Amino acid sequence: MISFFQKLVWLYRGGYLLRDFKNITRYGYFEAPRAFEQISINPSLVKESVTNPWTREHSALVIDGDWDLLKRRQIQNLPKVKMCKAHFEDGLSWEKTGIIDYATRRIKRQGKCDDCMSVDDVIQRYNNLDELYSTLKVGQPFLPQSKLFENSIREKGGIIIHVGRNRELLFGGGGHHRLAIAQILKLDEIPAQLGVIHAQAMGEDLMCGLRRGLHPSKQCHVMKKSIV
Repeated sequence: MISFFQKLVWLYRGGYLLRDFKNITRYGYFEAPRAFEQISINPSLVKESVTNPWTREHSALVIDGDWDLLKRRQIQNLPKVKMCKAHFEDGLSWEKTGIIDYATRRIKRQGKCDDCMSVDDVIQRYNNLDELYSTLKVGQPFLPQSKLFENSIREKGGIIIHVGRNRELLFGGGGHHRLAIAQILKLDEIPAQLGVIHAQAMGEDLMCGLRRGLHPSKQCHVMKKSIV
């Protein structure tokens, strides 16, 4: 198990604590986004994805420009989301949705697909997704990364959510299946990993709302608590 101190060292060496410090200096302690921070979102509000160079490691960067307007796609049109709906809503097996063949081809070309190194890994992955769906369907909570993996660092590895200039929630490309499941089950609130924020979206109560599951366009009139 990685200790709290070891996690801090990892964040420091990667430059993420410096990113946190710069954001705190610029936006204030409560409104500063933190790298790999856990936010809470209503998955039904995530209607579009955006394709850009930002990865998980760019979490909590505040960036201007038109990155949030380029290469937008409707969530429902993403291939992996379509395959999830075909499986969970239409009853097709994972094999018949084409996702197993897709993952196998990627493994042959690139050596892995979504951390799967073999066909057996792929099959196990989709068995795990079936288990997740069944668990959530009966009312169990959608757990954050910290509750799933003892070595997790904040919400690193969660569903990536960027924030556009108008404070719209944009899917960042990590966590297709989990987001699709949450939308299919019409869950009210799920944890996600903070991605990149457009500079025009920053302002009073943005982060407060994101941390508490409020729509980021609404003000957060609550007592602000310390952030760990």
